[in-house]
Parts: sequence; C-alpha cells; structure tokens
Amino acid sequence: MPWEIVQEDAACPVDRPFGVHKVDDGELEGCHASYADADAQVSALYMAESEDEERQDSYTPPQAVQAAAARALDWIAEGLAGDGFTDVGRARAAQLAAGEAVSRETIGRMANYFGRHASDRDAEGFDRGDDGYPSPGRVAWDAWGGDAGRDWASGIIDAEAARSMVGMGDYVRTDDGVSVPDRETRYIERVELRESEDGLPVIEGYATVYDFRYDIAGGPEAGGFTEVISRGAATKSAGEAAVPLLVNHDGIPLAHTRSKTLTLESDDIGLRISATLDPSNPTAAEVRSALERGDMSAMSFAFTPVRQSWNADYTVRTISEVKLFDVSVVTYPANPSTVVKLRDDDEAGTAETTDDKPGRSVSHARRQQAVDASRKRR
Repeated sequence: MPWEIVQEDAACPVDRPFGVHKVDDGELEGCHASYADADAQVSALYMAESEDEERQDSYTPPQAVQAAAARALDWIAEGLAGDGFTDVGRARAAQLAAGEAVSRETIGRMANYFGRHASDRDAEGFDRGDDGYPSPGRVAWDAWGGDAGRDWASGIIDAEAARSMVGMGDYVRTDDGVSVPDRETRYIERVELRESEDGLPVIEGYATVYDFRYDIAGGPEAGGFTEVISRGAATKSAGEAAVPLLVNHDGIPLAHTRSKTLTLESDDIGLRISATLDPSNPTAAEVRSALERGDMSAMSFAFTPVRQSWNADYTVRTISEVKLFDVSVVTYPANPSTVVKLRDDDEAGTAETTDDKPGRSVSHARRQQAVDASRKRR
C-alpha cells in the first residue's frame, strides 16, 4: 500500500502539519511535527505491511539453497565478493543460510536476480576448476541461493501459474457430473531445446507431472475442477502408442515414435519426452529458430482418459490411465498445466550439479510437487 507525506496538511493541526496519507483513498494515517517523524511512520507502515505479507505467504528455503548461501557467506568473509558486492546481497545470504522463511515478494526478487545475472554463469571463475574461482559473480550468485535458489524460486512462480487454468471450454458441468471432450490437451509453459552430441536439435521435457494437482477452468471455486494424473498413468500408452510430434497439433510430423526420433518414457516424475529434429526440414528449422528466440515457448500433449474417477461432488478428477494421441509445439498455449524449465546443454554434467541433473526439468517437477504439498499443509 503506497503512502505519501503532505506538508502543511489541512487535515492536521498547525503544530503537526506533516500528514501521512494512503495514496489510493487519501485516508489520513497520522500527523507529525516534522517531516522526519512523518517519514519514520511511512517506513514503519511499509515494514508492517511486509511482515504481514510474509506471514500470509512465506516459504522456507530448502537445504540446498541454505548450503549455497552459507558457502557465499564464507567467501564473503574471505574477501572474495569484490568491490561491487552490496549489503542487500549480504543480507539475503544471511537470511537464506539461516533457513529463515522468505515472502512471496522475495521469491520474485530472487527470480528477477537470476534472470538478470544469467550471463554471470559464462564468466571465467564461475565454475569449480576455473582460474579465479570463485569469481565475484559466483559469490553473488550463491548469496541468492545459487542454482538451487534459482530453481526453487522459479518453481514456486511456475507452480502458481499452473494453478491458473482458464475457461471451461469443452468441459460442461451437468446435473450428472462433468462432461469432458473425447480428445483433451494439457500444456507445458516452457520446453527444453538443446543439441545432441551429433549437433542435432533436441526438444525434451516432461509432458505431464504425476501426482501434481492443478485446476481446470479456475478450479472448484470458479465452477471448474481440480485434476491429478496418477503415477504411471501414461506408462502403457508410452510403450505401445504410435505418437507424432506436431506443430499446433497439425501437419506433417517433426518426429515420431515409429521412427524412434521421438521417445516417450514414463518414470517416477511423469511422462518425459525427447524429440530429435531434422535440421534439413524447413518446418523443424523454423521451430528451432522460434524456440531459440522465445517466439514459441510451449508444448502440449493430446490424450483421452482410459481410466478415471471423480469425487462425490465432481470437483476432483483423478486420471489413472491415458491414451496418447500426439505431442505438439504450440504457438498459443491456453491452459498451462505442467511447467518445464528451459535448460542450456552446457549445464549438464558440471561439477556442482545436483543428482536431479542433467535436465533441470526433473528438479522443477519435484519442486512443483513440494510446493503443492507445502501449500496443502497450510
């Protein structure tokens, strides 16, 4: 809530002419004898608001985030942070290392920091074994939680987006329950694009995440429902179905399970896909360019449920088995239901990767489940 200080405020007495008002509705919060006193009240109001927000929606950093921040504190004490290191970074490292809960606003700041400083990872001294390790950029990176902090913050943000399913569309609520279409789609907000050892472009990621609850059509409160795809739901179809990779669910396939240019694997996390594109195919080249530029950033998979169940009031749908039709790169995803993190190929196999890598999508999927479980407990 923004506040402002009004000098010679007509709403205040002459001996206390400095008024503090809410910006949105002009409500008077207090009158003061000096500008300094008024400014002190504004600071106190902002602090109280921040504390309220943190209590309402706070997140405890995972052990990997705490460890990265603690490592940064050791480097700072050794004088390795550089002249440009800020008090904000030092305070953030201390907060994360101590395992203190952080607000949703702080989560957003962490995500913004990692986005702005992604290029620091390419600098000399960032990775163990480089000359000058740890570089000031690496110290600052770990002060904000390191790679684990980046994945944690983006996982929370993306999991929130996954809850925002919009529009009932082809789903119709009736007196007898919910009518669903014969062919359904679920969307991935981001896809991974890398190169194989042979230099061929590869698209990969999780088409769905098992045991992760997400809302369709805004969820039960908006007249929709909550959906969860049970672990192993795609195992049979992934092993048997002939599935193409398409663009916007149409046209000539870019890859196919029959030719083994598209592979489907159902594991403990979900349905993982990996598609090798033909660089001589003009459509594949266009898709690669669009993904690299960020013009396209989503995929979806089409399916029909083979086995499903609903709770008594048709607000929770559990899909136990699916039949897959296709996976598709899409231009305009309508309903993000699962989220895959974009990964650079050179991040795989580095000395300090976690056991979730290569493929940060695995880590992200697990973080989605952890965030969902944490919120259900609150």
